[in-house]
Amino acid sequence: MSELDLERAVTRVRPVARLVGYSLLALVTVALYLVIPLMVTLRSLVPNGLALVVLVILLIALGEWVIVRVLVQTSPQRETAAQPRERRQAFSGPAAFDVDIRPWVTGNARRELPSIGRALAAGPDELVVRVGSTRWRNYRGVVNLTAFLPSKTLTAKARILRAEDVSVRGRVQCVLHLRLIGISQEDEHTLLAAGA
Repeated sequence: MSELDLERAVTRVRPVARLVGYSLLALVTVALYLVIPLMVTLRSLVPNGLALVVLVILLIALGEWVIVRVLVQTSPQRETAAQPRERRQAFSGPAAFDVDIRPWVTGNARRELPSIGRALAAGPDELVVRVGSTRWRNYRGVVNLTAFLPSKTLTAKARILRAEDVSVRGRVQCVLHLRLIGISQEDEHTLLAAGA
């Protein structure tokens, strides 16, 4: 057996060994913190050993079921699951690219809203940008945009057409619909090629 085969075998066995170890550790923890104290407590009520073990396991199962129900009902993922799957995954594909977006003001540029986000080309002069900050929700006006396309870096000004809040994996983020201002034909083609 060569070193390479031995290394591959070890990398295949290691996760299984970790899983078995963690499972055994979980069983020991459950036994120490739940099963044994319940058996000691209920020993006076149920003298039969087998009935005692069954009663303890049923009580633990009932408690775990209640915990899972509460977590499912109060989980923020329920809101995310209600939204269309396309919207949640739209910014993670190969057509998405990074952008840096900042407010544009003549003279002194304001710096309180800078954001890094992911963008998709929605047309020759339109972008849809997802940013982590919801502070963009109320901003109206022109922004400086730097798009890091695969072939080049495009710097342009853009006008925010509309902004909406979207829940992505339980976090509220802002999606901006932008129209680019005064970009060249070459940049339009580069942008469309990045979105293809």
